[in-house]
Amino acid sequence: MEESSLERRRRQMTTFALADDATPQFAEECGAGKAAALEVLKSGPARSAVMENKGGKMLFGDLTPEARLSRHVKVVRPILAVAERRGALPDLHRALLEEAEAAGYGALDNSAIIEVFERKGV
Repeated sequence: MEESSLERRRRQMTTFALADDATPQFAEECGAGKAAALEVLKSGPARSAVMENKGGKMLFGDLTPEARLSRHVKVVRPILAVAERRGALPDLHRALLEEAEAAGYGALDNSAIIEVFERKGV
């Protein structure tokens, strides 16, 4: 059965929520390790192309650009503006991206967002 666009969006949102969460750090603190956490996430319903492509980059610090973080910020700003007009509060997303860009990660890959989490100790 083919996945509907709604199902695909839900899975992608779950993936981003898990990636943005402290799941790898939590797993490491529990003694499981970040690589093991990634494998567990990849084996479940949160698995996605983004997780396949960026998961290892994030865990092992490979921030070689494929899609620059600064481009992500540029693309997200108008989306966030529309969301704000509609009453949504995507401030965390914007804050994380802008913090990463201000910290000098803008020319690196989007997976550099993990650096913001690690700097915060999340």
